[in-house]
Amino acid sequence: PSGTSDTVDPDSPEWVSTNQQFSLKMMKELFSVKGQENIFFSPLSIEMALSMTANGAEGNTQTEMRQALGQQNFTTDAINKQFQSLMANIPQRDNFKINLANSIWYKNTFQVKPDFLQTNETFYNAEVSALDFTAPEAPGQINQWVSDATEGKIPKVLDQIKQDDIMFLINAIYFEAAWKDSFPVFDTKDQLFKVNGDSPQLRKFMKLKTTYPYLEKDDFQAVSLTYAVDDCAMTIFLPSEESSIGNLVNSLTASQMDEYLSQLSEAEVYLWLPRFSMEFEQSLKTMLANLGMKAAFQPQQADLTSISESGDLYVSEVKHNSFLQVYEQGTIAAAATTVAVGTTSIEIPDGDNIMDVDRPFLLMIHQQSTSRILFMGSIQKPEPIND
Repeated sequence: PSGTSDTVDPDSPEWVSTNQQFSLKMMKELFSVKGQENIFFSPLSIEMALSMTANGAEGNTQTEMRQALGQQNFTTDAINKQFQSLMANIPQRDNFKINLANSIWYKNTFQVKPDFLQTNETFYNAEVSALDFTAPEAPGQINQWVSDATEGKIPKVLDQIKQDDIMFLINAIYFEAAWKDSFPVFDTKDQLFKVNGDSPQLRKFMKLKTTYPYLEKDDFQAVSLTYAVDDCAMTIFLPSEESSIGNLVNSLTASQMDEYLSQLSEAEVYLWLPRFSMEFEQSLKTMLANLGMKAAFQPQQADLTSISESGDLYVSEVKHNSFLQVYEQGTIAAAATTVAVGTTSIEIPDGDNIMDVDRPFLLMIHQQSTSRILFMGSIQKPEPIND
């Protein structure tokens, strides 16, 4: 049974809260597994790829997917229309670019219900392709699509197509934006970044003294770096020397985060920020199962009969790839979520507010008007950008 709310406005508090809660739950799940490494993901990308997939799910399988995404209060129609509206209203400017792209690739010998494809074409603008999965060039075609959608930042999401794979549902998101106040390149200097449990490492630090939305609490400082298009910002949470990023991640709730964002106020800040880039790749199966999406991954329990009459379908993988670069002029971020659907094969067995970001920190790229989170992550060890 789907929910009752038919709110379709993506900027409504109900929808934004759904996105924030999912973002923080996923952040905590990723942190519990990968906490010592850099983490960067797009909750929005994961929400879209799984919402497309959920259009093919029935019964308990769909209910669990909705619950894992926090969408249980909404009707299926409202969920689809909300994403359609979100995609239609993304601002595009000269120095600001968000590209959201969806695609569905299925094995050309496999019978897919036209309604399933039509729904995802209509609401998610999904590009649908029937492909010969046995052809050696098939993985390359899918990788090329992702590479094009992310301006080459994510060149590869698939190494191979397994014998049992019959469908891939992919969301790609690309974000590139200039800062409202760029960092002067000639001020970028080497400085030590304290790595957890390791000796400090020299990194290039950008610095700027300007007016930023800023917040100081006992256990962290936060600053918002606004992009040239006012509605987006990167907010950085820096735990105090006495605290840790683990404390911050594990204690943060959506309502607290909202509160912190509303408490940011203009102040003169002397900011030092490492210039860095990173790539992240992670299977999300464990995290999503922990959030309640269990049946979809079980060959005998999954009900994906709205994709095809074939009763043997299940979600074999949900994989997330992302890229982030933070530099003097702005930010480039990209992510792709691939949901693979396999079949259980019967035939073949198989002021002087100083904020020195010189230790691990939490960051998110979000809309300012609504606080919808596009990307989120924790940086333990910023990797240098090769000039």
